Amino acid sequence: MFSSVISNRSGRFYELDVLRGFSVVLMILYHFFYDLDYFGIFPLPTWFWPQQFHGFPITDLFVLIAGISLTLSVAHSASSSASSSASSSASVSASSSASSSASVSASASASASNFVSHTVSNSAFNSKKIMRKLVRRGLKIFSVGLLITVVTWIYPHDGFVVFGILHMIGISTILSIPFLIYLRQSESRFKLIVPLFFGIVALLLGQVVQKIHGPIWLAPLGIHPYDFYSLDYEPLFPWFGAILIGIAIGVWAYPQGKRRFSVPKKMPRILIPLSVAGQNSLLIYLIHQPLILFILYLVGSVDLWVLIGLF
Repeated sequence: MFSSVISNRSGRFYELDVLRGFSVVLMILYHFFYDLDYFGIFPLPTWFWPQQFHGFPITDLFVLIAGISLTLSVAHSASSSASSSASSSASVSASSSASSSASVSASASASASNFVSHTVSNSAFNSKKIMRKLVRRGLKIFSVGLLITVVTWIYPHDGFVVFGILHMIGISTILSIPFLIYLRQSESRFKLIVPLFFGIVALLLGQVVQKIHGPIWLAPLGIHPYDFYSLDYEPLFPWFGAILIGIAIGVWAYPQGKRRFSVPKKMPRILIPLSVAGQNSLLIYLIHQPLILFILYLVGSVDLWVLIGLF
C-alpha cells in the first residue's frame, strides 16, 4: 500500500504507482468531505455520506496493492541474491580454468560438492534474509500505525484509531512470510491455490467475527466490545485475506518480478501526478488531514480557535 515502506523500490512498475495514487486521491476526497460535514461547513445528504466510499476502491485497492508489492519485494531480494551467487560462480570458474588439466578434474569434483552445499545453505540464508527484511518492514509500518493512534487520541476527541490500515498491513506483512517463502520455493503449478484458499477463508471469517463481541484486546482479530468505536478499523479478519489474495495476484501477474502483461514502455504524461502520489502515499497519508484543516482555516471556513480547541 504505502510505497515508501512496502513497494519494490528497484524497477518500479508504474501501473501499481498509478493505482495507488488513484486510491490516494479518493482518500483525500473522502476526508475532505468528512471534514466539511464534521465542522458543519456543508452538511452532506445521507446518500452522499463519505462513508459510502470508504470501502472499495479506497481500502480494497490499497490492501490488494500491498499484497502485490510484497511479492515484488521478495522477487527483488531473490533476484539480487541470485546475481551475487552468479558473480561468485563466474569468478571461481575463471580461476579454476587457469589450473592444470589434472587438477581441474579433481577440482571439478570438489567444486560440484561445494556448489551443492553452497546452494542449499544459500537457499536457507535467503529465506532467513527475506524473513528479517519483512519482519523489519512489518514492524516499521506497525510503528507508524501506533503513531497515528497517538495523534488521533489527541484529535478529534470523538474517538481514535485502534487498529487501522497501517496496523493491519504491518502485522499482515509478518504473517504473510510463510506464504511468500512457500510461493517462492514451490515448483507446483497449483501453488496459488494456497494463498487464495486461506485468503477466502479469512474473508469469510471476517463476516463471522464481526458479529462476535469480546474484550478490546481481541480487536485486531475483528472481535470487540459492544460499545467499540474506532476512527479507522481494519481487523485482520477479513483484511488479511485481501492481503493474501493480493499476494496471489502478484505472483500470477508478476512472475519472478516481471510483468506477465504488456504496458506502454513510457508512462503517459497524464498519469504522472497519480504516479508521484502513489510513490509518496505514506507521506501524503500522514499530512493530508492537517493540510485540509489548514486550507479550511485559510479560506475562513474554520475558526482558528476551533482548531486549537481540537488539540
